[in-house]
Amino acid sequence: MRNKKLYIYSLLFIFLFGGLYACRKEIKKIFEVQTQPVSLTSINKNLFKKEIEFISIAYSDLFGKTIPADELSNSIRCYSGSNDKDLITVRIIRSYLNRSNIIIPSKVQMLNDVPTFVSNTYTKFYQRPPTEMEKYKTVQLINNNSTLTPTVIYYSFLTSDEYKFK
Repeated sequence: MRNKKLYIYSLLFIFLFGGLYACRKEIKKIFEVQTQPVSLTSINKNLFKKEIEFISIAYSDLFGKTIPADELSNSIRCYSGSNDKDLITVRIIRSYLNRSNIIIPSKVQMLNDVPTFVSNTYTKFYQRPPTEMEKYKTVQLINNNSTLTPTVIYYSFLTSDEYKFK
């Protein structure tokens, strides 16, 4: 009988203790999230530049002045004489980059402050700052490849698809 009472009291104690423990109010943890602005790189770039716009903008970006009328008409004539517009674009950009009066940083200036060079290049050619991933990847590319020059970087920006859009 004594064993039976001990058993009943033990069960009663377990139920009471378990009931008190189970009836505890659950603590909810709330975490705050910082808001971060997100921008799409091509949100405002949906109009394709015409040949005349592309040539004059590229010339202005590289030389810091407007393109002379005779040079613009020669470039437009090249476009109209060929079906391969991309080939003509590459040839025109190459001819611009091979000139001596081009406004382009030296390799030493580029390597002295690569992140600033990358930011300035994106702003100059794409009219927008680079995303963090673009900046990181481009900086890593320049730092890891000693043969890259500002001319090669400028060439890649000028012949990119994004540069061909407004």
